[in-house]
Amino acid sequence: MNRNKQLRMWGSCLRGHATAGLQYGLCDEPDTARYNRLMEIAMELLDKTDDIDEEQAEGVAQKLMAKTPGLSEEDALEMAYDLLGKGETISDEQVKVWGEELVAIAEIGVVDGHANMFDLNRYLAVKDMGQEMMK
Repeated sequence: MNRNKQLRMWGSCLRGHATAGLQYGLCDEPDTARYNRLMEIAMELLDKTDDIDEEQAEGVAQKLMAKTPGLSEEDALEMAYDLLGKGETISDEQVKVWGEELVAIAEIGVVDGHANMFDLNRYLAVKDMGQEMMK
């Protein structure tokens, strides 16, 4: 999966967890603050990435391969997504920082979330996502 799609997937998942937490969670003041922060990170991820049409990217990749001898299909497709998208506007360092923040938020939420099984599950999922982002 290319980087842009991975960032969008994380953003979409985080937005879902935040929305569900705000809508269905116990939502005491600390939970509300945590879920609002999850939403902020999600919106940053979604705002700074593109949802690029796969057929368009494949067409650009085919043109790149035709004009560049020896270019692999995988490299051409990655280049096509880069050319069609906003590019890497979110640095790897920023993704890692958000990952660390998500793990910290989730660890606190897990301790506080035992009263609601759904909050607990959301926080565990966010922790897993944060750990992936830190890699």
